[in-house]
Amino acid sequence: MYLKDPNGAQNTACAHEFDSAKIHNSSLFMNLDELQGLIASGRLTQAQAQKLVTLSPGAFCMHRSWSFGRIHSYDLVLGQVIVDFKSKPQHKMQLEYAADSLMPVPAEHLLARKAADLEAFRAECADKEKQAGVVRRFAMDYGEIARPEMLEQILVPEVVPADGWKKWMSDAKRACRKDSHILWPTRKADPIRLVEKPPSLSDALMERLLKSRSLPDVLDVAEDALRKLSKADDLKALVPELLKAIEGHIVSAKDRDPAVVVEATWVRDDLKKILDASVQVADMSVLIKEVHDLHDLVVDLSPNRQRHILPMIKKAFPDWESRMRTLLDTANQALITEVVAFLKQEGRSGHLREIFESSIREGRADHELLIWTCRNREDPEYAAWLPSLINGRLLAAILNRMENDTILATTRRRNPLALLLRDDATLMADLVRASDTEEARDLGRRLLTNPAIEELDKRSLIARIIKISPSVQSLLVADQQSQSEALIVSWESLERRKDEYEELISQRIPENSREIATARSQGDLRENAGFKAAKEMQAVLMRRKAELEEQLARARATDFYKPDTSAVNVGTKVSLVFLDKSEPWQVTILGAWDGNPDLHIVSYQTPFAAALLGQKVGGEVVLPSENGGRRARIEKIEPALDEADFKAPPAAHPEVEIPGASIASEPKES
Repeated sequence: MYLKDPNGAQNTACAHEFDSAKIHNSSLFMNLDELQGLIASGRLTQAQAQKLVTLSPGAFCMHRSWSFGRIHSYDLVLGQVIVDFKSKPQHKMQLEYAADSLMPVPAEHLLARKAADLEAFRAECADKEKQAGVVRRFAMDYGEIARPEMLEQILVPEVVPADGWKKWMSDAKRACRKDSHILWPTRKADPIRLVEKPPSLSDALMERLLKSRSLPDVLDVAEDALRKLSKADDLKALVPELLKAIEGHIVSAKDRDPAVVVEATWVRDDLKKILDASVQVADMSVLIKEVHDLHDLVVDLSPNRQRHILPMIKKAFPDWESRMRTLLDTANQALITEVVAFLKQEGRSGHLREIFESSIREGRADHELLIWTCRNREDPEYAAWLPSLINGRLLAAILNRMENDTILATTRRRNPLALLLRDDATLMADLVRASDTEEARDLGRRLLTNPAIEELDKRSLIARIIKISPSVQSLLVADQQSQSEALIVSWESLERRKDEYEELISQRIPENSREIATARSQGDLRENAGFKAAKEMQAVLMRRKAELEEQLARARATDFYKPDTSAVNVGTKVSLVFLDKSEPWQVTILGAWDGNPDLHIVSYQTPFAAALLGQKVGGEVVLPSENGGRRARIEKIEPALDEADFKAPPAAHPEVEIPGASIASEPKES
């Protein structure tokens, strides 16, 4: 049973506390005899009087506007009932209106238990043996709207503290699993339900099937059924319904989403085999020809299905080997392993080194392919070709990919390639071991300027390179000297860094501290994954805080107004020509935090900009590139920004206290 208002709308939970001392221990408990005069005078109907009998002083009630309340007293002379709502204490209502608008709340209702004896209710909720009973009562009280977030509204923070809610919910779910009559929802939008008889596996899947509105939803149900067939024979009765649903969706999705249709056909054939083992499966190669993006089709399949679909790709496309190469560039770890195994099976073992090498050299390799190459470098299965790829060129590709991923990043997650370099203690040495002195120094320089690597990690990684190539030590000394030099930055980038610092110290670090406290309260820290993750994030946040403090302390903001264009300087736009192909190029050199490769804007700290700074028109320089150096001639030097582009420095932010900071600016010339 759950409460509804007189118009049929279900009331949401409202957490209130009431002082029981305010409730009169009145001898005036309502009964029909006392209300007969009001009934006779026509002020109350018989039904209204019956309703008022259930609303004696001290009883709990619900109103559609003022939510949960408690009956305080009656005044039959004035024909009024006085109700304590939290937002309207001692609120007076006419008897007939109270009878029509108030819904009695039983004493067992969670809100009534909470209002009547909060300490006893807290103790019950804290008892793990009784938590399933609390959830059961909640489901009885709220029925179709008994969603977990509503339970949180009722219990937090008066009964369960906010920082202990996740643990309480986890314990309650565990307790409910032992009660087969409580069904915890698999989706947030669904309620917690009570059933007299626990549903069979077949019934549960059928219910999911009936709720499925798209082909992917139907396939989820079908694949779940295929996995559980060995545990429940009654699932075979569900197969015809699944086949009917899949067939219907295949027809409507054939032209719209061929990739999903291929997977659906596969699942359909597996289901048919359950009913008749002699069923001939469909020729997937015919369907695969209609797929526009093989990556979307293959990457989400299980490894077993990936293994079976690769031969079908070969059958479908004459240029299958080229398509396999393209697939490798963006595949995940499991798919890369399957594609490599398939190419070996097809007699293409001799091509593997060239396939990987060209992908790395041409910058097509995604971070997954680069990680796979590094992680499998010592696997005997790939010993014939993979170790020869572990060299400086691979490290250069890794650093390039990290920079690009950082520019395009939409989240604050650590770069997986940066984590790989940091956590694999021998990888850096393996990558630079075959490099000569010049290449090692160039790689070290690029590592020190890479924005995807934390400053503390840079020190550790450069130290690993120095063990193999001691000449790189001079780079570290030069970088340490540069740490004391001023950073030339734009006003816009300075404001962004200050905003990031403010968010870090006012939001992210305090939130992390609360997460650590919550995880610590959950018990044994040795097996507490949440605590470990929160502590790791704490280290990341504190490293970033130290970096920002050091950078902001050195920052000197400028608007790049009227730079010296007699030579290449910060704030200039340089037009040049690459001599190998007579290819024109234009690059803008701005502040330390202004780089944007898509717009051909580079920081003055990058190796590319360093090669240009100080050069004059007509001069020739060697500029770093993925395939070594490229010679270029400077054709023109001009200001990076036009006069009309200059803006006044931004209004000062609320002061952000940065230890050791002394942020200055270069004033605009008059």
